[in-house]
Amino acid sequence: MFVCFLRGVNVNGIKIKNTDLKNVFERLNFTEITTILQTGNVIYNTAISIEEQKQQIETALRNTFNYEAFVIIREGVVLQKMVDDYPFELSDDMQPYIIFVNNKSVLQELLSLPIDDNEQIMSGDNIIYWNVPKGMTLDSTFGKALGRKNYKSETTTRNLRTIEKIVEKLK
Repeated sequence: MFVCFLRGVNVNGIKIKNTDLKNVFERLNFTEITTILQTGNVIYNTAISIEEQKQQIETALRNTFNYEAFVIIREGVVLQKMVDDYPFELSDDMQPYIIFVNNKSVLQELLSLPIDDNEQIMSGDNIIYWNVPKGMTLDSTFGKALGRKNYKSETTTRNLRTIEKIVEKLK
């Protein structure tokens, strides 16, 4: 099983209903398709390589919904480890995130960016764990940097709780 994370869906005017999203994956002949929440998360199965999946999915999304689509794909089996390895203490006043990164040089660049005293980042396996005070996701030093255009095609961010929901659906 694979999980596809769409970047920038249902924000900034890009609205895609889960039923329409599922139809795109069906047209690509993927199987066992499930959408999770309204934030562009799709579980599915296929025999083709991740690189080919990425190309097919991004092309289909661009053609179907007329937007600059970027996706990150991971094998479902790695998500539980990401959740288990979350390195920061969970608390009600912090937002726990996992940032998926497609490119090793972008990962290293992100890890070198400055952060505020009250936020934390740590590297994982092609991901960055990020802990930021609630309400500061877009306003923190790291959050602002993460939103730069040059990271758009190589990253996407999900709340740890979203990843936990995806992991439950994978079971």
